[in-house]
Amino acid sequence: LHNLPEGLAAPKFYAVETLPGNIARLWLEEIQDIHKGAWSLQRYSLTARHLGRLNGFYSSKSSYPEYPWLGRDINRQWLQMMPINDVPWDHPLLLSRFPDPDNNPFVQLLLQHQRFLDKLDSLPIALSHGDTYPTNFMSTIDIYGNEQTVALDWALLGLQPLGADLGQFALGTINNLNGSHPEEIIEPLFKAYFLGLQDEGCNLDAQLVRYGFAVSAALRVGLFQLFFLLQSIEEGSAEEDMNEFAKAPDPFETLMARKAFQLLEG
Repeated sequence: LHNLPEGLAAPKFYAVETLPGNIARLWLEEIQDIHKGAWSLQRYSLTARHLGRLNGFYSSKSSYPEYPWLGRDINRQWLQMMPINDVPWDHPLLLSRFPDPDNNPFVQLLLQHQRFLDKLDSLPIALSHGDTYPTNFMSTIDIYGNEQTVALDWALLGLQPLGADLGQFALGTINNLNGSHPEEIIEPLFKAYFLGLQDEGCNLDAQLVRYGFAVSAALRVGLFQLFFLLQSIEEGSAEEDMNEFAKAPDPFETLMARKAFQLLEG
């Protein structure tokens, strides 16, 4: 983490302390966000560009070390953990989020996931932060007086397809900028991310990067939501959770799955 592209930083690491009971403490620099978390779309876009630089900087096999602990193929891992073929798609709680399962883009992407993963495998693999919800980023000023993004919580650092790091970040930006239409947020973030790739000399076709973003976002966010929905059904709290989980007209994972189908078929 000492070798990150311009604009991106990690907290300084001071020491590690090992305690009885298989416990370790990491002593890290304390980071304070200069905006106190109240970011504009422009500030989110700057971080998207910094994420693009990170992925672009480490997008060739010779650019990153093959540490055995690096996370790999997280989309397949999550799919293997979920009982996709046994999901009760006709349950009222699931229908409240995924109506008309036979034609719902997210449901159909799950059921046809191998098609999407095969295409995803053709994209370059990049070193990725892996946990890019906006709460893991803070804005500070560097020694030259420029605004920089400090990325926290690198526990899911791994190798993922280009575009994967943008998914959770886009979802969090939409949630934080409540009131804006999702497409008005997604498109500026993608353009900024793609510029970040180009900053580092990664000149992949934009539609391929968009495909990596759309498929990874739909799977990562959608499977996380599906896990909680199934848990709610299993615990018998589905009725009281109906309003909490229901989204209209389309939740983020459905928007991303629809885009993934358009890109795959195009």
